[in-house]
Amino acid sequence: MVKVTVSFYGVTKDSVSEPETEVQMPQEFTLRQLLGSLKERYGEKFEEGILDPHCGVKSYVRFFVNRESVDNLDLDRQLKVRGDSAEAAILVIPTSEGG
Repeated sequence: MVKVTVSFYGVTKDSVSEPETEVQMPQEFTLRQLLGSLKERYGEKFEEGILDPHCGVKSYVRFFVNRESVDNLDLDRQLKVRGDSAEAAILVIPTSEGG
């Protein structure tokens, strides 16, 4: 198991009521599995603010894993963390809109 640090920004932080959390995950996992763990921890408020029943996540949410953008439609991509004490930072950031 590895420790995964998940940081939330903007309106996504309102869905969890804290800026950061840590989750224990297997050495290899998918973003979908991580989202499932976060849904169990935060419940309905997380589900309503972050998840979308049709495409997985809300269109305004973006994920970055180790500073690399992850496509919202690629939730089943294997994420690998090296080492037992390694940390993977996953940033959940709302996209900016305007003109």
